[in-house]
Amino acid sequence: MKSVGIVFANKYNMDTMLYIKNSLENIFENYVEFKLYFADDFDENTMLHEDAYLMPSEVTFEFLRCHVTDYTSIVSLERSLPKESLSEIMKIPEGTDVLIVNDGYDSACDLISNLSLLNVGHINMIPMDYFLRNSSLYYNYHVAITPGCPEYVPAHIKQVIDIGIRKISFSTIYTLMR
Repeated sequence: MKSVGIVFANKYNMDTMLYIKNSLENIFENYVEFKLYFADDFDENTMLHEDAYLMPSEVTFEFLRCHVTDYTSIVSLERSLPKESLSEIMKIPEGTDVLIVNDGYDSACDLISNLSLLNVGHINMIPMDYFLRNSSLYYNYHVAITPGCPEYVPAHIKQVIDIGIRKISFSTIYTLMR
């Protein structure tokens, strides 16, 4: 049986992590075993020994490459947006400043990249740094988009568009099949 490690930076958004793991287990059934790893649990001597590794962000790559022996076994965990959510996003007035809220700054940037690939360019997307969410930095924003993390949206935001947890892309599934 093939063994794949899914490597996240931390345990901040366990619901999403379990959703990804369970989705992959449903797709691959008894052919692949999936294990969750968290980078903040590693020390300098930690080495992973799986057949492949899924990384949800490019930032994880630099960290992960120090803990595996074969860099070619690292696969980018690409995600796709539910198409239903796109119509609500497209209704946001052109030029609106929109806070993009996820479980971390890097994952917020990843969501912006996903939205840009879908030609969402009529709004100004600003990634929120979770650790600064209570600072005055975000007080002038009134609209937020989040992928299943509404609890991270600052309380003063008037309009929250929760697009739900992003699905695993076909390209990631295909890469794991090889």
